[in-house]
Amino acid sequence: MLKIVGSPAGYAINRVLEDIMNSLVKENGDYIVSFKSSDYSAEKGGYRPVEVMIRDSQVIYVTDFTYVGSGPFAELVKGMDWDFAAGECGQTGMYYGLEEAAELWRLYQSNFVDYFKAGKFDDVTVNLL
Repeated sequence: MLKIVGSPAGYAINRVLEDIMNSLVKENGDYIVSFKSSDYSAEKGGYRPVEVMIRDSQVIYVTDFTYVGSGPFAELVKGMDWDFAAGECGQTGMYYGLEEAAELWRLYQSNFVDYFKAGKFDDVTVNLL
């Protein structure tokens, strides 16, 4: 069973998201799971890349990345970042305690699952650290 490290109050793993992650990560260890859409760009937008770190069946962090800037100066940076090990959530450089972002976490998971089920991430990689 996949859990969030530290089990912060108000945080749980969406059952469908847990099934997705369990289908990708089959045994204990340290993993980075990346979800990318080849259509995502600074010019056109699209579905943001997402990275999840799992350590021995515990989610350590979930980060989605976004472009900041435009043209040749656009840079891919952390857009949303749940760092469960540090006990904080960040949104484009501003960090808050996890308790302030519990509702956003539930919404984020729901949206991510919908995008995944719709096939929006065409490049999914699992790296054992």
